[in-house]
Amino acid sequence: WMVLFFGFTGCREACPLALERIGQALDELGPGAEKVQPLFVDLDFAEPDIEGLAQFIGNFDKRIVGLTGSRAQIYDILRDFRIRRQMRHMLTGSKETGPRIDHSTYFFMVDPEGKTRSYFHHSISPAEMAAHMRRQM
Repeated sequence: WMVLFFGFTGCREACPLALERIGQALDELGPGAEKVQPLFVDLDFAEPDIEGLAQFIGNFDKRIVGLTGSRAQIYDILRDFRIRRQMRHMLTGSKETGPRIDHSTYFFMVDPEGKTRSYFHHSISPAEMAAHMRRQM
């Protein structure tokens, strides 16, 4: 099983919350968590920054794997999962760095055969997420 979340390393809102919650949900699953591979897909079209992605993911649960790719590869997976991605052109505060990208904030649960079985919003509680994953598995 896989649980995918799409975001970007400069995100200061949905992505950190989502990555924190997936780690907590895996803890709630207990031994069942071994059946789930959580993936964070970087949807930034910039040149892949493997070190930056690893550093960002490293702030959360060690079971989460970060993925990136070429612009074409990222576009393909965004299209396949119907992920909304839109650059925001606005002034940013002095503490923010990098681009602002509005994006869909859903987790997608994919079975071992590659079929998307369900999706749920990033604001779901870890206990609800774990219960949802148990039902699907």
